[in-house]
Amino acid sequence: MHTETRALLKIGLLANLFELYEFSVYGFLAGTLGQLFFKPTHPTLALIQAFALFAASYLIRPLGSLFFGSLADRYGRRHSLQLSLMVMSIPTILIGMLPTYEQIGSLATLSLLILRLIQGFGYGGESPVTACYIFENADPRRRGLLCSTVIVSASVGILCGSLAVTLLVWCFDQATILAWAWRLPFLLGIPITLCLYRIRQGIVEAPMSQKDVLKTRKPVWAVLTEARGRLFQAVILVAFSTTCFQILGIWMPAYLTYFLGHPQKIVSLTNTLTLCALPLFCLAAGYLSDFLGYRRLMVVSVLAVLAAIYPLFLVLQEKSYGLLLGAQLLYALLFSGVDALYFQRLGDLFPKDIRGFGMGFSSFGVAIFGGTSPFICTWLTHKTGLLTFPAFYIMTFSLLVLPVVLRLKANPPSQSTPPLMAA
Repeated sequence: MHTETRALLKIGLLANLFELYEFSVYGFLAGTLGQLFFKPTHPTLALIQAFALFAASYLIRPLGSLFFGSLADRYGRRHSLQLSLMVMSIPTILIGMLPTYEQIGSLATLSLLILRLIQGFGYGGESPVTACYIFENADPRRRGLLCSTVIVSASVGILCGSLAVTLLVWCFDQATILAWAWRLPFLLGIPITLCLYRIRQGIVEAPMSQKDVLKTRKPVWAVLTEARGRLFQAVILVAFSTTCFQILGIWMPAYLTYFLGHPQKIVSLTNTLTLCALPLFCLAAGYLSDFLGYRRLMVVSVLAVLAAIYPLFLVLQEKSYGLLLGAQLLYALLFSGVDALYFQRLGDLFPKDIRGFGMGFSSFGVAIFGGTSPFICTWLTHKTGLLTFPAFYIMTFSLLVLPVVLRLKANPPSQSTPPLMAA
C-alpha cells in the first residue's frame, strides 16, 4: 500500500472518531441528562426535553459547516480542521464539569444549551472538511473505499460512545450514575482531544498561494444560485442517511428502553454490537463501489430500506433478544449502502473551488432532518402511541431520496480530481 494511501486511511479512520464519540455520548445519556439538567418531571418528558436540546445543537451545525467549509476553500483543509477541533472539544470537557439543576436551577439548563450549541458549531466543520480532503487526495481507483472511511470513523466514534455508556450502566447502579458517574464519559474528552490534535498535525496538503485564495472568494449568493440543484441533491442525500443513522445509532437505545420496555443493559449491549458491525458494512460498500459504481449500491440500499423498515420495527417489539439484535444488524446493513457512499457523491457534485462550501451546505440535511429525528420520533411516538411511527418516518425520507439516486449517472466519474498529496 502506498504511503499516501496509508496516510489517508489514518486520517479518514481516526480524524473524526474521537469527535463523534464526544458528540454522541450526550445522546446515549439523554435520559440521565434529562433528569439532571431539567426541572423534575416524568421520565419520558425529561427524555423529550433532553432530545430537544440535542436537536438544537444540530440546528446550528450548518452555520459551522458553512464557516469551516469556506475557511477550508480559502486557506486549506488543515487550518479548518485544527480550529474546529478546539471549538468542538472544549465544550465537551466543560459539560462533564457542569453543576446540575438541583444545584443551580435553570442556569444549569442554560449552560448545557450554550455548550451544546458551541459544540454543534464546531462539529459542523468536521466530517465535511475531512471528507473533502480525502476525496481530493485519494487515488481515483480507491476513492470509494477511502471516502467511506470518514463514515466508518463516525460509526466507530459513536461505537466508542455506546461502549463507554454500556460500561457505565454495567459498572454502576442508577443512583451512582445520577450522583457523579455520568461525568466520566465527558471527562474522557481531555486525553481524546490531545490524541486527536496530534493526528491532525500529520495532515499535509498542497500549499495555497494568495492567487488561489483570491480565486476562491466567490460570493455566497452566486454559489447558491449557480449550484442550487446540486445543493438540493446534497441536502436530500444527507437527510436520508443521517436520519437512518441517528435513529439506529443514537436514538434506538432510548426507544427500546422507554417505549418497548427492554432492559437497559441488554439494549446497551445490542446497540454496541450493532455499531461494531456498521463500520464493516460501510467499508464493504465503499470497496464494492470502486468496482460497481455508487449508483447501483445507493439504489439497492434505498429500495431495501423502504421495503424492510416497517417489518423490522415490528420485530423490535418482540421479547427475543436474538431477534432484537438481528433486526438492528439488518437495519444497519440496509442503509449502509447510502451512508458509506454519500461523501463520494458530494465530492463529485461540486468543483474544487466550492467543494468545501457545497459539502458543508449538505449539513442542512443533518440539522433540519437528521439531528431533529430523535426529538421528533420521541415526541410523536409518545403523543400518538404508535410504536411503529419511526418506521413511517424513515419511509418518508426513503421516498424523498429515491428520485435523487435513480437520476445518478450509471458510471459516476472516478477520475475527476488527481491526487494532491504532497510527498
